[in-house]
Amino acid sequence: MINFIPDIQLSAAQILLVLLGCGYLVWCGRPEWAMGIYMATAAWTRSIMFGPVAHTWVFLAVAVLASISYILRKGRLSLFPPQDRWIVAWMGLWWGWMMALIILLEDPGLRWNLARNFLCYVVAPMPLFLLLAGEIKRARGFAIVYILTTLVGGWTSLQLLEITNAMLLADPTLSSERSVQFLGLYNYHFFSFAQGNSLILTTALFRENRNIVIRLALLAGAAGCVYFMMMAGSRQAVIGVFLALGVFVGWMLRQRGRSRSLILLLGTVFFLAVLMFLQAPQLMRAEHSSLTSLKETLADGLAERWELWRRGLNIFAGSPVWGTGFKDQVISHNLFISTLADQGIMGMLYFLGFLAFFVRQVQGVWKGRGPKDLALWRMAFLCVVLFCLFHAQASGNVISSWELYWSTAFLWHLGWAYKKSVLAYLPRSFAVPAGIVTGQPR
Repeated sequence: MINFIPDIQLSAAQILLVLLGCGYLVWCGRPEWAMGIYMATAAWTRSIMFGPVAHTWVFLAVAVLASISYILRKGRLSLFPPQDRWIVAWMGLWWGWMMALIILLEDPGLRWNLARNFLCYVVAPMPLFLLLAGEIKRARGFAIVYILTTLVGGWTSLQLLEITNAMLLADPTLSSERSVQFLGLYNYHFFSFAQGNSLILTTALFRENRNIVIRLALLAGAAGCVYFMMMAGSRQAVIGVFLALGVFVGWMLRQRGRSRSLILLLGTVFFLAVLMFLQAPQLMRAEHSSLTSLKETLADGLAERWELWRRGLNIFAGSPVWGTGFKDQVISHNLFISTLADQGIMGMLYFLGFLAFFVRQVQGVWKGRGPKDLALWRMAFLCVVLFCLFHAQASGNVISSWELYWSTAFLWHLGWAYKKSVLAYLPRSFAVPAGIVTGQPR
């Protein structure tokens, strides 16, 4: 097994080129592009070094500056739709509770790592996403850049492993290269989750485009996402994304219009995933397991998860009200059990309140009503959340499940856009209750 390469050192020329691109994003006021780069590079599991400075701070600063430029161009903007604004205070209380638990940790290394991930990838991005989430154009721009950056991350992983094109052509699954299992990644799950998100967003872009050249490019991008996900070997990501795409397919079959081309896209990526597994079943092997058959691998993984879930529940039983404050956050391997273990009943109540808010935002999504592009992107972001909930049953917690929050932000704004589109078509004589128009309780 090769050593993990934690940093990507950029040359002076590369730093200049990237900074020029960042300056362009700020000048044009493109926060959605900046956020696509920022959130996707976080899943590379490596730091891109601008001299002594990691990319996290550079790209976050660019996203903030691009957002300010966007505000100056657009004028006064509202971060929050008029409906369900109670969630702002709710999330403030929950995130304040989580931050207090992190600060009280005795281990300074763990405290810093959790605080950094929580503040940089959960809290700080939220105002920026809320700023751009109300426009389909911005949602689409975020999706395109997120996909491209995710694919570049996969290609970069191969380059760091010194995999040549000749090696890929001769042995696409690199089965003869024992050192490339999990693509040499520190956290192959995070990497795979981004590939899964990209596959779902690619499906939405494919659905709304009719240009054959664009569709071929999107098909190649989808194949790349499947390839990198399978090579990384995250079983919960592979299973979760195909479950989420199954929901997407079911929704599309309910809609009017032809879906044969889109079924072709999903059929192609499914075929590629199966072909890769049959060619190299060791790709889905657990990190410390020598099992190769699918049945044995899944059974071994399920037994391991049962033991971790049991331990997580025992941790919760030891401190049911407050939890253990993330001290044992690597044990539970389940979104709900980890919330109970880390934050106790208090944290679970906050989490359930957030899920209740999410359910309110997806009302009417399955029926696909309203403008076609709006219905499509609401469904896409719903599937991103579902993918997160699926894979987080095997590994994840409320701090590491970043897409849970930014996808819900899009759903909140796009849900309000849907309600406005419905009101626009009502006869003027139709009496609309004040609570619907203003978003206030009736």
